[in-house]
Amino acid sequence: MLEVGWAILALQYGKAMGMRVIAIDGGDEKRDLCKKLGAEVFIDFMTTKDIPAEVVKTTTYGAHGVIVFAATKDGYASASRYG
Repeated sequence: MLEVGWAILALQYGKAMGMRVIAIDGGDEKRDLCKKLGAEVFIDFMTTKDIPAEVVKTTTYGAHGVIVFAATKDGYASASRYG
């Protein structure tokens, strides 16, 4: 979902704003990178059936902010349901 360069930008931006970052991407390599960069939670879109529900479950009340760098329109469409 995120290119490596965009993942770095999004995570740094969120961390700089004092946010607790949840990264949504696919695969073990991306999980390891996102966690290394400071994501508290990683949600793998390839194995998670309901990403918005997982975000709400993780945060209790939903995300306070969302940064989307998805390569597909589905990533943008689902982001509105994260909070």
